[in-house]
Amino acid sequence: MREKDLDERVAIVGVGAVTPAGNSAQATWEGFTHSNRSFITAMSVGRDNFHSMQLAGKVKDFDPYKYAGGKQLKRSDRYAQFAVAASVEAMLASGRLRMVTKPNRTTAAVYELIDIDPFRIGVDMGIAVGGSSAIDQGREDIMLKGPDRISPNTISLLNPSKAASDPALIIGALGGAMTHNSACVSGVSGIIELYKKIVRGDLDMGVGGGTESPLHPLAFYAFQKMGVLVSYEKFKDSPEEAVKSLDVDGEGFAMGEGVGVLALERYSLAVKRKARILGEIVGPAYFCDPRDVLDPTEKNVEILVEMILENSGLEPYEVDHHNLHAGASTGDGTELRGSRRVYKYQTEYISFHGPKSRIGHLMGGAGGAESVILVYAVATDTDPPTANLKNPREAGFYVPRRTGRRLIRAGIKTALGLDGQYGGFGVVKPAPRYLNYAAA
Repeated sequence: MREKDLDERVAIVGVGAVTPAGNSAQATWEGFTHSNRSFITAMSVGRDNFHSMQLAGKVKDFDPYKYAGGKQLKRSDRYAQFAVAASVEAMLASGRLRMVTKPNRTTAAVYELIDIDPFRIGVDMGIAVGGSSAIDQGREDIMLKGPDRISPNTISLLNPSKAASDPALIIGALGGAMTHNSACVSGVSGIIELYKKIVRGDLDMGVGGGTESPLHPLAFYAFQKMGVLVSYEKFKDSPEEAVKSLDVDGEGFAMGEGVGVLALERYSLAVKRKARILGEIVGPAYFCDPRDVLDPTEKNVEILVEMILENSGLEPYEVDHHNLHAGASTGDGTELRGSRRVYKYQTEYISFHGPKSRIGHLMGGAGGAESVILVYAVATDTDPPTANLKNPREAGFYVPRRTGRRLIRAGIKTALGLDGQYGGFGVVKPAPRYLNYAAA
């Protein structure tokens, strides 16, 4: 792998997450590695004549008042509350943020940045849907109560920019708050855009990732009409077995909600302050082929993996782990076969992971949450298992079915989205001379 000047490199100094597997990054990682269970459950959607039961990855027992309080949450939809929680977690873990006043329902949170100019910190957050709950509630208020009864906070609640601006407000980041929409690649796009700003010198640090809370009737019924959701009727007695990523019997995905973010910092600054470095972002790449409206192609997956390797300087034999998009459908085979065009016979030694069988498809939050899992895998030399895998879709691939420990020098994240969106990057361990400051 090519060595770059430290000022041109980007360190991962913190992670944050809220997912169906747990309400923090650590809890999510433990949910992925301490058992082989899936967190897909049944939930009620809609009401009256439009009521149905669906399968989904739902976040449970989430308390937004652990991270913000008082009027800070008055104009925040659930997806924005997720983003605040994960961003605060990642920044606290980075050592660049401390809590001054603990929040509750009446008291606002007060945080303080540590030894960094607030104009040198930014937030880049991906989101694919936005405030769908506010849209549903607004429509219902108009239909049942009349247009004069709609909440004056509706525009703020449904505005996708809150995914980035709310975390920026809470942590005190003044270097820009941008929301990115590239379908299911949105979470990866948030990380890549932040990476670019740090490398260009626009920022010294920031929070990047993706968030989403789409578990509302419109999204469910629209995806159901497309025929891509797994059947509730078939798996109503065993919802945890419904989603089967990388399995020949995979019949579709379950929608999910959640967030995942990475706190990124200019490598030279992280080393100077002896920060706890979890890994390094390398080789970010994305492109769009609008001809692939619904399904990815093997050729474009091959191009994406080649771009990541070329941009990072990694050789195929240096990659030990690959976190896949893997939506539990025929597209899983496409992603595997496209990757094999690059890795060749080494697919038997690279561990491949399909995270959506465990937490569902988090839409704009998927790339962020799955990137957190990738960072943990590289930092702890741990292969997380793919849940519900019994009959692998493709032969000749190493897909762990139970948690395993081995050296992971570098890992890759690939994300695929509607309308031909492709994106990904690599995560490598810190250089040996900086391992004193790295995560164990």
